[in-house]
Amino acid sequence: MWLALVFAVFLGFGTIAGAETSDEPERLHAPYPLAEPTASVSPADLYLLFQMPGDYAQVRYSAGSLDRSANLQARLELLMHTLDRWLDVETKLNVVVISREVWDRSEIPIRYGLPVRAGANTILVPAHGDADTVNLWSWLLDGALPAIQGLPILGSPRELASMVLADVLVQHFACEIALEQARVVGQPEWLDELLPHLVSIGFSQRFEERRLTDLASLWARLGSRHAQGSIGVDEVGRRDFDLLQWLHVQGQLHEGARQVLAEEETGRDTVRRVRRLAKKGDGVITEAAAHDRWEELQPWLSTSFPRLPIRAK
Repeated sequence: MWLALVFAVFLGFGTIAGAETSDEPERLHAPYPLAEPTASVSPADLYLLFQMPGDYAQVRYSAGSLDRSANLQARLELLMHTLDRWLDVETKLNVVVISREVWDRSEIPIRYGLPVRAGANTILVPAHGDADTVNLWSWLLDGALPAIQGLPILGSPRELASMVLADVLVQHFACEIALEQARVVGQPEWLDELLPHLVSIGFSQRFEERRLTDLASLWARLGSRHAQGSIGVDEVGRRDFDLLQWLHVQGQLHEGARQVLAEEETGRDTVRRVRRLAKKGDGVITEAAAHDRWEELQPWLSTSFPRLPIRAK
């Protein structure tokens, strides 16, 4: 259901004739996700949040957002439980679903409507869609958001669309956290940044295979707002990228992971292979090991990040 709604959101851009694009929203030039993931909510505001315990994803949420929080927790419980088994590690995720008022009081330097990592295993998530989040995502995707139906969350259809899109990034951050908890690292940086996409696509391949092409198209659309080819592979992993630069890089990485996964039988096999490669390298997957296992990496790197010659195997 969840990714089917993402699919509906993306398809809407191809069917809306003459959609107006928004002017660039403010507060998009801070480093994203954050140069140092130290965003936090004040103890006073945390005290007022409700709690929703979970086996793998514990959620705290602002008043009035139970519907969104329960929907998101169900998704993340399945994701983290699956990665717990595939990566052979105990996964734990904390999610804080907060209102715009709490977000602004916390002085988080990221625009409301985007999730933010906050510490080792915590993600801050917007609680509600509103006119501003619709404007933000309309601008990021260069078109009006389509109306979606069928999601049991309060809000207009386009406000719900903005939250569904934000949750694409939430899943990406959750996969990052699972890999960190499994102590799996890729070296160099571009490989480390590629691994969460491999894991995320592997999960979707297992549970939502029919939507994989549409998820790839969504990431490509998000990445197209920054000029292709202007970032070299040696720069992947920089902590001073703003949102558009980060999205451009992640769009390229998602495509690379998609090409790698085309060689694999199942998403589970891919994620478990990631774990085995890391074990062979004492937690580190090297560039040489990755090239030996996935032949598609070489041509993808050469076309996606052409500014730096890629070392031959």
